[in-house]
Amino acid sequence: MPERGGAGYREYTQGDRERLELIRRAKGLGFTLAEIADLLKSDDGGSAENVAQAAAAKLDEVDTKLRELVALRCRLRHLLRVCAHSGTDEFAALHLLRPA
Repeated sequence: MPERGGAGYREYTQGDRERLELIRRAKGLGFTLAEIADLLKSDDGGSAENVAQAAAAKLDEVDTKLRELVALRCRLRHLLRVCAHSGTDEFAALHLLRPA
């Protein structure tokens, strides 16, 4: 934790600012704070190999979420089609749908 100066404000070094910027960029890529902490505390200081492994794992997570979202979109489109032809019972369409 950076020391406080005479006015009571924390005084950050250039290294502190660079570390915070790295954290901000990693958060923007979807890494959690725990994942970022693991990368930062690794013995080799976040080598390209460790970063690549973490990025590959994150990409796998994103691909899985994308597949799940595409499936959800299909189910919702199906629900809309069923609702358009279901008659007056507002919940009938939900009972007609079966999990995919």
